[in-house]
Amino acid sequence: MWALDIEPETIDRKRHLDLAFWSSRPPEPLFDLVPRHVINDSTINVVHARRIEQAGMTFPLDATELNSRLSRQDHVQA
Repeated sequence: MWALDIEPETIDRKRHLDLAFWSSRPPEPLFDLVPRHVINDSTINVVHARRIEQAGMTFPLDATELNSRLSRQDHVQA
């Protein structure tokens, strides 16, 4: 995949920050917590706030579309 001679496509990933895909009580699958809310107020959920603060920024996100479905992998290393 990394040897392909194509230009990467940039997509707007900020919209994902407004989707409730985190759980306020992990590991329960509640999907009731919006990342942007935690970014704006870290007291909402200290577990996820800590994960945000400790997130590695060394490697980019890689998004792939297959059968009209977008998949993302974070911390992809070449």
